[in-house]
Amino acid sequence: MGARRTVAEKGILRVNSIESMSTLDGPGVRFVVFLQGCPMRCKFCHNPETWSCDGGQLALVEDVLDKLDWSRRLVPNIGLTVSGGEPLMQPEPCLELLAAAKARGVHTALDTSGCGREDDLVELLRFIDVVLFDVKAVDRRLHIDITGTDNDRILSNMAAVSDRGVEMWVRRVLIPGVNDSADEAERLRALVARHRSISKVDIIPYHRMGVEKWRRLGKVYPYEDVELPGPEALERFSSLLDDSECRTWV
Repeated sequence: MGARRTVAEKGILRVNSIESMSTLDGPGVRFVVFLQGCPMRCKFCHNPETWSCDGGQLALVEDVLDKLDWSRRLVPNIGLTVSGGEPLMQPEPCLELLAAAKARGVHTALDTSGCGREDDLVELLRFIDVVLFDVKAVDRRLHIDITGTDNDRILSNMAAVSDRGVEMWVRRVLIPGVNDSADEAERLRALVARHRSISKVDIIPYHRMGVEKWRRLGKVYPYEDVELPGPEALERFSSLLDDSECRTWV
């Protein structure tokens, strides 16, 4: 058993939190399960409490499905998004949850940084309608600086999703002076152009909502002095992606 698994028992998830109705985590209204555990240490992370594989609470997959069913009674076409943390750290129970949701006719999404095993991701894809792929940086050195890890496996996993024709949305948190250069925009544009299953690019403005959480955990927030991007900065970066032949949203 490797450290990448947070829970060994079949049918049990380690959950950080559940949001019963969200409009920010996939198409339409979503029931979002935020799983515990993440191998990356992003300097701008606003949920550092999700990092530890020992945090959160244990939950039976069937109990999470009961909560989903309750939300479906209120919003019949609600979708399921499995997020984190990093959901690829809990592939077996995540697979059970997604498969059961698909059996109910629920639209499913996986919100991931892609930093998991390709075999696990490919197995999950059988029960996923859209992958929300968080691309912190395309440049390898920049990715290491921002997250503490390289992006070799991440880029490989993105190709695996595209090769199987599963729809992807790319999400980029735009951090002024960090990952907003013209060179990085060109790398992202080229990446999007290579993968035909990418249907949408979300440019998300950096924020400092996680500062207080870092302090409570006794950590120094590295980007506290980074300015927040205004509408002009978002539009400028977005405009550099316009010829990627996919919709770019800000």
